Amino acid sequence: MVASELIEFALANYETTNETIFLKVEAAIEYAEKYQSKQNRYYYSHEIPPKTQEAIMLLTQYLNEATLNDSIWNSIHSLLRFNIK
Repeated sequence: MVASELIEFALANYETTNETIFLKVEAAIEYAEKYQSKQNRYYYSHEIPPKTQEAIMLLTQYLNEATLNDSIWNSIHSLLRFNIK
């Protein structure tokens, strides 16, 4: 799954405006790319590994609910570390 497919999945599964969820998924993808030291928009042309997809969706969910705390950040970072190269 590349970024555009992940965005479409999120748009179909969240109860909010498309523009709002689109921006939050894009922000989560950008965060994952930066955390993993990938080039900007890397996941728009490369497959997103499953653990990174999970981290992006988790971050999107909590950005949508505005309930980020230390344990959530730790979970997100743990998932993203699976695919650091």
